[in-house]
Amino acid sequence: MKRICSVVLSLATILCVEAQTIKAKLDAAVRQLEKDAQLKHGLIGFSVIDAATGKPVYERNGETGMAPASTQKIFTSIAAFEMLGKDYRYKTTFSFKAGKLYINASGDPTLGTWRFNQTKHEQIIASIINSFNRKGIKDKFGALVLITKNFESQSIPNGWIWEDIGNYYGAGHEELNWNENQFDLILKPGKKVGDSVQVIETHPQLVIDFINELKTGAKGSGDNAYIYYGPIYMVRVVRGTVPCCVDSFTISGSFEGSRIFYSEFYETLLKNRLVDLSKPFEFNTLNAPDGETISLYEHTSPAFDSINYYFLKRSINLYGEALIRTIAREKSGFGTSGKGIELVKEFFEKIGIENSALDIIDGSGLSPQNRVTPNSLTRALRYAKSRSWFNSFYYALPEINGMKMKSGLIGGARSYAGYQKTVNGKEYIFSIIVNNYSGPSSEIDKKLFKILDILK
Repeated sequence: MKRICSVVLSLATILCVEAQTIKAKLDAAVRQLEKDAQLKHGLIGFSVIDAATGKPVYERNGETGMAPASTQKIFTSIAAFEMLGKDYRYKTTFSFKAGKLYINASGDPTLGTWRFNQTKHEQIIASIINSFNRKGIKDKFGALVLITKNFESQSIPNGWIWEDIGNYYGAGHEELNWNENQFDLILKPGKKVGDSVQVIETHPQLVIDFINELKTGAKGSGDNAYIYYGPIYMVRVVRGTVPCCVDSFTISGSFEGSRIFYSEFYETLLKNRLVDLSKPFEFNTLNAPDGETISLYEHTSPAFDSINYYFLKRSINLYGEALIRTIAREKSGFGTSGKGIELVKEFFEKIGIENSALDIIDGSGLSPQNRVTPNSLTRALRYAKSRSWFNSFYYALPEINGMKMKSGLIGGARSYAGYQKTVNGKEYIFSIIVNNYSGPSSEIDKKLFKILDILK
């Protein structure tokens, strides 16, 4: 018995010493970064807990609210797993009556996207047309009618900035989303730095006017162009540079998903001679279908865990806003960003993360006004580890620097949060955020990875 007790005490001593060593190493590395020129005017928040016990291992400004950027998607993902379910699917129905295509949309953010075989826009439009032909309908199409009843009309969350919302990653969530509400802008750069850049076309073809202020940049300089819009919606301002010495260069912008669908569907109808050319083709919205209609096609989205894979792996902001508003619709009957945020915060408060630790206004982290604490991230990640759907959640996390973690990046904010096992099998849960750093993010990344490598 004495020998067994001796072994247990020795093991406990080893674990205690190891924990103290990790804490000391992390503290030394963090304090070194705080003295770095990149953080002269900045702030670092860091939280590390033991995955098995939940006990703190190391904390620096763990209860300080900081801009989390896309690590905020962790909260949205976990809440959606719990409040919608791993197998949740969106359904969109297309029907016909008297020359009108009626679309009863569900807010599906994957409709028409290229990311899944069953969601590709060509396939969905073909399913509608093929069903129309099979049913032997004699009428032609003269209008598209979108049934709007599930979501608020404002597609952009509060707090998103002008520099973002005209670009593909700033696409808002709508009742009908299509091709992730983005379009490609095809450009022809000049032959030398400072030359004007020509706007060639959009794909798909859209009715947009461009105020073109683009200039040609140096060879290999990449995409430094931004698309702006507002307050005149159908006009876009294009600024920045695109590289010289190429025949064409493509950037992507955001647009109304319903208008993108309208354009693509109308072009397909023309090719198939299914348009009533005796009058202008119309686009309208209604709160309910105009009487009984002929069912053409019902589209079912991939399950939520598949949607979540791209939400976390590719950090798609549109998906985050869709999930927040879908939670509101499913739980309260109508989808608004404000109600979704309220429900998400209530959920996390019930599992021990106080409301004031999540000062959030969107589902993706794109707004620079969001504030969360590093400790709230690690607590949420530990909660996820206890759930039946955890394997799906964990699989969706990107692998960065040899670690399973979600990253975040917006102006002046860089963050990482995830899980890491040491060489001897001990597992840590961590979140690290830096705000108001200077210099390139690639340099701050090297310094953050150096700290996180201590957990390996």
